[in-house]
Amino acid sequence: MKTYGDFTYHWAEMPLSKEELETIPYSHRVRPYLCILETKDGVLGFPSSTKVDKINYFENKVLRRKKDVTHLHKPTIIPYKNFTGEKPDQARKLSITERTEVIKKLYTLQRYYDYPEELFDYIDKFDLFVDVGDVIIYNGNQYIVANTNDDYMCFRVYPYARNGCYLEETDGLVYSIDYTERTVIKKDAHVKFSGHLQIGNYNNYQQNDINYDNFSELPVGSIITMGNKRIIIVRKEEKRTFILEGDTHTQYTDFELKCVQNRNYRYTINGTLSEERIMKLTQRKMN
Repeated sequence: MKTYGDFTYHWAEMPLSKEELETIPYSHRVRPYLCILETKDGVLGFPSSTKVDKINYFENKVLRRKKDVTHLHKPTIIPYKNFTGEKPDQARKLSITERTEVIKKLYTLQRYYDYPEELFDYIDKFDLFVDVGDVIIYNGNQYIVANTNDDYMCFRVYPYARNGCYLEETDGLVYSIDYTERTVIKKDAHVKFSGHLQIGNYNNYQQNDINYDNFSELPVGSIITMGNKRIIIVRKEEKRTFILEGDTHTQYTDFELKCVQNRNYRYTINGTLSEERIMKLTQRKMN
């Protein structure tokens, strides 16, 4: 009996209606699918294309290989009758590294796309290669991995802005990293993937956790708090600094652009934003 799934590629006719199939050239109606698991209605998989170099892809949505690209934002149920006659042992199976890449991307994409619930019930069972910068879930709490040499040396992460923590923003989500809550997680522990943050920013924060005299000494991108105001340093000049300012509970996109003189202030450093994020926030306001 043939079996499908377990992160293997199989060729199948596209699961479309007869009318839709008739609009597609006959030779293009069969394509490879990355098959994840079997369900009562068919096989849950993702369509692949051999047009690797002909389209610009958003890399987080695809698994890119030498000869094909798999679209991970397009979950598809393929009826069993649609599969062609290749033998299961001839199917191409993903390496453990590729499987980890797919699982991590699916966890990220689930914020923006709808997936069948059984998909994550299934992939939750797999152990992952954990990298520095990964945000993982262990015993219901989130942690960011700072070192993987022995076990996982981590810091506690909160999925919201929190006083006294270092703020990072990625994929529209705010993470607060608490460097006072250091945790070691065994490598054989079962963890879930939640996201990824750039390692450079929070390493720099540990090295630069000092009180600056004025705004001119702060790096561009710094997020600071003064009373009930949150400020982002977006541009520095010799005698003045351009900032985005708003209440601590206001979205960054609603912050007001201001120019202030470089002088001494009392503030708390909370985190940093990337140059790309600053450019998006200030593009319209600078014009």
